[in-house]
Amino acid sequence: KIKQQQQTKEGNVVTPIQLQLTNGQELSPDLIQFISKSKLRPTTRLMNSAIDACARSQPPARQPSAFQIFQSATSPLNDDGSKKPGGALSPNVFTFGSLLACCARNRDVTTSVELLLVLEDGQKYPDVALNEVIYSTVISACERSEEPNVGLALKVLNRAILTLSDTNDITNDTIRKTKG
Repeated sequence: KIKQQQQTKEGNVVTPIQLQLTNGQELSPDLIQFISKSKLRPTTRLMNSAIDACARSQPPARQPSAFQIFQSATSPLNDDGSKKPGGALSPNVFTFGSLLACCARNRDVTTSVELLLVLEDGQKYPDVALNEVIYSTVISACERSEEPNVGLALKVLNRAILTLSDTNDITNDTIRKTKG
């Protein structure tokens, strides 16, 4: 992660803006020039890759970092409160699959279920279609918890069956109507 330091006045001399990594290391002038001229812009796919890297990190998974990436990328505002030039990124089912994988690897059933409830509600992320992977990852969190939560895993499985069979019924009806 890169942070930008503000220009400061030291006497009559204005020091240049410096880019630093959050660990305090300064970037080389060549890299600063490359970044400033780069046409590479954040995308949902890049966000998903970064979150997935957090999920795949050696245990414990970097769950706080993953959610920080998610919050930052999906917010329409920069850290300073100004609007992002390109706007916020739109998360998709892969985004949530990676976030849930972080939760499962960290044995965080509570966050997994809370996130599933938000997705099932459909109000906040209406474009995210739940699938088998989402439900199985929440079930995995139930399995991996300090005390495996079989009862909750079965409830999630039943919800998956109901939700996904409703979706499949709607899809099958739509296919029948377009063919007929």
